[in-house]
Amino acid sequence: MYLCFLILLRENERAILNIIKQILADIDMGHKITELLSNAEKFSYSFEVTPDITEDKLNNISLEPAFYSITWHAKLYEFKDLNIPPLRLAESLANKNKNVLLNLSCHKLRKPYLNGVLDYLKSNNVCNLFAIQGEGYDENLSDFKSTSELVTYIREHSGDFFSIGVAGHCEKLASVEALKSKMDSGADFIMTQAFFDPNVFKSFVDKCKDADITAPIIPGVFPFENQAEVERFITLCKIHVDPNVMETIKNQSTVHIVKNLIDFILKETDVRHFHFFTMNKFERASNIIEEVIKSEGIR
Repeated sequence: MYLCFLILLRENERAILNIIKQILADIDMGHKITELLSNAEKFSYSFEVTPDITEDKLNNISLEPAFYSITWHAKLYEFKDLNIPPLRLAESLANKNKNVLLNLSCHKLRKPYLNGVLDYLKSNNVCNLFAIQGEGYDENLSDFKSTSELVTYIREHSGDFFSIGVAGHCEKLASVEALKSKMDSGADFIMTQAFFDPNVFKSFVDKCKDADITAPIIPGVFPFENQAEVERFITLCKIHVDPNVMETIKNQSTVHIVKNLIDFILKETDVRHFHFFTMNKFERASNIIEEVIKSEGIR
């Protein structure tokens, strides 16, 4: 009887080891963004970082964001192998048990390379992607004609392993129609471009609901330094900002303006999570977050 058990165990050894390996991988895997959002009962936040950030700067961040979003910058890479800064940073953060959201653009992206990226992320327990078309997108340099195509392909390749986010533009009416297509392709959540008028975001949320878009929406927050920085952002992103809002930006501090924006959204919507486009300037974002935490009585 004992001998039969040993023989049976040996014959199924590989299957048992694979099961154990999968269980351990599930334990070590980072949290999906959708899980983090559904569990956010009070104010929470995340930081965008660029791949050129230094180890010292990361180690000196005073707060603990729910996740780090890593930008992609397709123009900078030849994509000959996986040894590129965004993937190296994703692995480094994952090894420190940080939740990672990797940006991934259609620009210059070919299917064989993407297959390698997805497998690499799986092996490092990175389970969140933010799919975008990408700056300077050229359809002749990509296997993907749209973000929707990219999302569909990721789902076909990896099933539900990844929580996938897509971009929303509060200022653009056509964005809601485009978002519907992205969500139908398999996206899980929306992250908006930065905005400066909370009513614009509230209106965007209402329009999404009218279009039967029920996915979580993360507002993007830009902790700007001064009016000139805002004006550069407006020009770069081609958005409209009401003159009254610009006058407020001119006459009030960044901390006061952004804190009020967040306070309004917390009171007027069900949104609890905010994503900070930090440009690696974490002290500025942290000051705003600390003020929100004080006002909300979280501590």
